[in-house]
Amino acid sequence: IILQTTSLKITGIMSLEATFAALKIDDVQSVVDAVKADGAAKSGLAANISVLAARCESKDEAEALAALKTVKTLVEECPQAQAFTKECLTACLMQAMSKSPEVKQASEETAFAICEKINPFAMKSLLPQIFQKLAVEVKWPIRTRTLKCIALFGKSFPKQLGDALPELVPEVTACMWDTKKQVKDAATEAMKGVLTVVGNRDIEYMTGEILTAITKPKEVPEIMHKMAGVTFVQTVESPALAMVVPLLLRGLREKQIATKRQSAVIINNMSKLVDNPLDAAPFLPLLLPALESNAESISDPEAREVTERAVAQLMRLKGLADKQMSVRGDTSKLEDLFKKEFSAEDAEGGLSEVVKYASVIASTMMDLHFMEDIQWEKNVASQFTSYFDKEKTVANTEKVREEAEKMLVVPEEDDEEDDAEELCNCTFTLAYGTKILLHNTKMRLKRGKR
Repeated sequence: IILQTTSLKITGIMSLEATFAALKIDDVQSVVDAVKADGAAKSGLAANISVLAARCESKDEAEALAALKTVKTLVEECPQAQAFTKECLTACLMQAMSKSPEVKQASEETAFAICEKINPFAMKSLLPQIFQKLAVEVKWPIRTRTLKCIALFGKSFPKQLGDALPELVPEVTACMWDTKKQVKDAATEAMKGVLTVVGNRDIEYMTGEILTAITKPKEVPEIMHKMAGVTFVQTVESPALAMVVPLLLRGLREKQIATKRQSAVIINNMSKLVDNPLDAAPFLPLLLPALESNAESISDPEAREVTERAVAQLMRLKGLADKQMSVRGDTSKLEDLFKKEFSAEDAEGGLSEVVKYASVIASTMMDLHFMEDIQWEKNVASQFTSYFDKEKTVANTEKVREEAEKMLVVPEEDDEEDDAEELCNCTFTLAYGTKILLHNTKMRLKRGKR
C-alpha cells in the first residue's frame, strides 16, 4: 500500500510537471480537476508551482495565456491551493510590460483575482511580492499595476488591510512622491482606499487634509494646529496610528517650536487612548527618538515640559508592549509551534510553504482577536488538508490556537485578596476639554480600604 501511494504521488507530480512544460489552453480544466480531486500536494501543484509561475511570465503569447488562465481558474475554484497560487502574483505584475494586449489584460485580471480571492487573513502573505515591485527601479507600468492591487484590498477585506497599514503606508507614501505621473496618481488612489479603513471617528473627517500633507509639507503646521484642538475620545488602534504617525514625525521635525509642541500634545493625547500596547509598538522606535531629541533641544520651558510628558506616555506604552509574549506581524513563534505540533521541524517544499502561509493567517487573526476555535478550523486548519487527515489538522491547530491565546495575555499584578466589602469595580474614561485625563481606567473600591 505504501509503495502504491508513493507511486501515485510521483505519478501526479510528474504528470503536472510534464503538463506545465508544454502547457496549452486546453489543459486548464484537467489541471484544475486534478488539484480539486487530489489536493495541491498529491496532484503535484505544490512541487511544480515555480514552473507554472515561469510560464505565466513567458514571452510566448499562447504559453503565457494558458498559464494565466490556469492560475486564475485555480484561484477561483481551488481555495485550498492558495498557499501556492499566490506565488504567481509577481509574474502577473511583471506582465504589465508585455507587448501582447491579450497577455497584458489576462495578467492584470489574474493578479486582481489573486488579491481579491485570497483568504482575507492571508493578505499580508502577498506584501513581500507587492513591495518588491514598488521599488523605484521597477518600470512604471509594473508599479502602477501593483498599486492598483493595493487599492483592491480595502474593498475586499478592510479589517485585514487596517492591520497591515503600518507596513503599507510608508511604501505607498514613497510612491506618492514619484516623478512619474502615472505612479503618483495610482499611489494617490491607493492611499485614498487605505484611508477608508482607518476607522477612527476623531480623525476620519481630516483624512483629506492628511492626504494633502503627504505631498505638500508646507501644509503640516496648519494641520498640526487643527489636530491639536481635537478631543480624542475613541480608542486609538493601529490603523489610525499608521496614518497619523508620518504626519506627527514631520511636525516634530519642523523648525517652529509651536508645531513641535502641538505634535507632542497630539502624541500625548492619543497615547492615552491606546488600549493594546502592540498597536503602538511599531511606531515607538520612530516617535521616541524624535521626541527625546526635542525634549533636550527645545528652549521654551513649557513646550519642553509638554514634550517630556509625551515621552513619559510612550515609555509607559513601551513597557506594557515589552511584557506581551506576542509581537504584531511576527510569525516566527507560530511557525515553530506549527512545526512542533505537525512534527514538521524538517519540512521542505510544499509543506514548508503551507506552514509559513498558515502562520501569516494565524498571526493576523491574533492581531484582530479572531480567536474562536471554529474560526481557526476554517481559516488555519484547512491549509494542512493536502498533507494530513482532517482529524489531525483540527487537533493540532487547536493546540497552536491555545498557545496563541496565552501569547496575547498581558501579565497584570494580582489584586490582594481580602474579605472587605467591594463597593465599586469598574472601568471609566475622563476627559476635560481637549485633554484626556483618564482612559479605560480601572477603579476598584473596598469598604475600609484606601
